[in-house]
Amino acid sequence: MKTKKTVGIVIQKIITWFLRGLLISMPLVLTAYLLFLIFKGLDGLFQFEHAGVGLLLILAGILIIGIFGSSLITRPIISLLETILEKTPGIKLIYSSIKDLMEAFVGEKKKFNKPVLIQTEGEGIYKIGFVTNESFSKIKEEGYSAVYIPFSYTFTGHLYIVHTSKIKPVEGNPADWMKFVASGGVTQL
Repeated sequence: MKTKKTVGIVIQKIITWFLRGLLISMPLVLTAYLLFLIFKGLDGLFQFEHAGVGLLLILAGILIIGIFGSSLITRPIISLLETILEKTPGIKLIYSSIKDLMEAFVGEKKKFNKPVLIQTEGEGIYKIGFVTNESFSKIKEEGYSAVYIPFSYTFTGHLYIVHTSKIKPVEGNPADWMKFVASGGVTQL
């Protein structure tokens, strides 16, 4: 009897260690694999034999564009190019959507900086979202805001127009709230 109990304890310990190893190794391995795929894909664009050269060239290119974009000399040229892109049918939708999304996350006018809870289906059921537009004048009634509700494990979501009485501001860092939602509530706040 004592031998069966000891074997059971050993097997339980092995399973615990295996699961702990899985929890430690899988995020590392998947992150490394995704980075490898990105490096490989970017290097494939330029046909370099050494891993990472393509990524370094792209990062350097983005940095150079940022430097020139901040220059007083090149600002009118960039402004003209943006005006053309924003007025070209078809391209306007794609360009302005991507530009607005990038500015919402990394621009000077960050949009996902007001985390809120909105009451949904029933009493005591809430969704975590971010107010992206405080007043929504296109609706004929007062007191509505645009609230973006991101999905977990993805960078997509829904946009809801919500009456302000259904919105409850929450305390904390907006980035932490976004991580909380993206992780499906697993990340600690």
